[in-house]
Amino acid sequence: MADYHRCEYCGDQFSSIIELNIHKAGNHASKEAENMRYPCKRCGEVLSSPREVAEHMKTDHPEAVRWINFFWWVITIATILFVLWKYLT
Repeated sequence: MADYHRCEYCGDQFSSIIELNIHKAGNHASKEAENMRYPCKRCGEVLSSPREVAEHMKTDHPEAVRWINFFWWVITIATILFVLWKYLT
């Protein structure tokens, strides 16, 4: 029996996963987007977009956002100092 891949939205069958993915992208893109979920890495709450995750982090986990910003600044300053040191020596 030949292997096949079935579309979970309409039941059509395809001989390769690539053909199935092309079919879903062309015929069921809105359904695929509805099924996308983005979990919060801190609490596991599932949100529907990366933007919602960012807003959730700001409101529900502000301490995590502060640490992320702090480390970003530390890395940025360290990079600038490294470049200046290399330039001056």
